[in-house]
Amino acid sequence: MANFNTHLNVAFMVSGTLSLTVYKAGLIDDSGFLVCVALGTIGGLLPDLDSDNSTPIKLGFNITSFIFAFGLVMHWRSELSLLA
Repeated sequence: MANFNTHLNVAFMVSGTLSLTVYKAGLIDDSGFLVCVALGTIGGLLPDLDSDNSTPIKLGFNITSFIFAFGLVMHWRSELSLLA
């Protein structure tokens, strides 16, 4: 069975190729191309979600916690001092 790196690389290559084909056909614009590549890559990682040592779950929690912490700091930036 394939591991995380294999799923990531193959999903990126396939979604990138298909998105580029659709982009060159004129069916999507620049931002649509990036969205298609991102969604295709994320979709290719879905088989790894149910594994015991799930890298996408760990990565997702790390990214979510970073975004949440950054959002809190940006929300309270006027009330906090630089030292706080």
